[in-house]
Amino acid sequence: KHSGLDQQRKIAIQLRQNIFLIYKEALNNIVRHSQADDVLIELHNKGGDFIMKISDNGRGIDLQAIKAGNGIKNMKMRAQRIGARFEMTNKNGLTIFLQMKSL
Repeated sequence: KHSGLDQQRKIAIQLRQNIFLIYKEALNNIVRHSQADDVLIELHNKGGDFIMKISDNGRGIDLQAIKAGNGIKNMKMRAQRIGARFEMTNKNGLTIFLQMKSL
């Protein structure tokens, strides 16, 4: 799903690269670890915010016991680099949430 995205607008390379690499790592983790059979990707650019939400119905992860491997550490670092809020939550699978100023 997506809304409010202007496909003609150029996005700064640093933003584009970091958002893409967070997206790529989230999908890689789903494929490798989640055992999910359903994934929902939402991109919204409205109300002054850009939101990327990637949810799966897999087994989730133990957020307390997880060893922050390079993938999760890199997603957090990339979000910080572009001034975005990054969250991971377990509820019927795993959800990755990224929020920042509108693109």
